[in-house]
Order: sequence, then C-alpha cells, then structure tokens
Amino acid sequence: MFRVLSSHQLISSALHLKITTQYDPISGQGRLPRQHWGGELLKDLPVASFTELLRDEGALLHLLTTLESVGLMLVKEVPKEEGQVHVLSRHVSRLLSTHYGDTFVIEDKYGANNLAYTTLPLDLHTDVPYLNDTPGVS
Repeated sequence: MFRVLSSHQLISSALHLKITTQYDPISGQGRLPRQHWGGELLKDLPVASFTELLRDEGALLHLLTTLESVGLMLVKEVPKEEGQVHVLSRHVSRLLSTHYGDTFVIEDKYGANNLAYTTLPLDLHTDVPYLNDTPGVS
C-alpha cells in the first residue's frame, strides 16, 4: 500500500514541470478538476506502461495527473518478479506501512477469514482508509 501525494507536490519538487490548473502553489490550495465516471470508463480505461513510467517524466506526469483527476490507471507490462509494486510506488511516492506491511501479497489460503486471502475477485476499494484522513464530526 502506498500513499499518493498530490501530483502538484511531486511535480513541483521532483519534475519541475508546469501545468495549468486551479492550483495555487503559494497557498497550497486547489487541485486538478475531478472527472466523474461510471461503468463507461472500462471502455476507455487510462493505461500506462510500467517501463515508461520509470524512464519518462512525461509518462509519470500523465500518471500523476490522471490519478488526481480520474482516480485510477491501469499499469501494464509490470515484470512478474516480486517487489515490482515497491519499485513503482517508491518512484511515484512514499510507501505507507500498515499492519499488513508495506505491500500486501495476494494469496489463496484455506479457511480464509478475509476476502483478500481468496481467489474471488475484488471490486475497486480503498484499503484501511481509517489510517489516514479519518472522518471528523459532521
């Protein structure tokens, strides 16, 4: 699991690229506009290449801005060796360690008490959201 910083934080500190948004770097206010979507997104899902993300700042910028505005992107051509999630997430941001560790290895366990330990498909979800930005009084 990793914590994604805003694309503006990463871009301004690491990539030194400028994009036009509603973001005010002096006050730190504003973000890229959110794109609302539904099932139609599956027809045109944003896609990135693992290798390009590691080598090309333009591809990384596209990933960051897509994550901020759309909320997800499919990364293809990821090497099958263990540890590749670490490689990409450390390139993009900082890993946020939880009680599961830095990342979670998906495996099928007999008598599983958690859906993550089965071969059943997982819908889009957020893991352990209570660890950061917990809800306040409403």
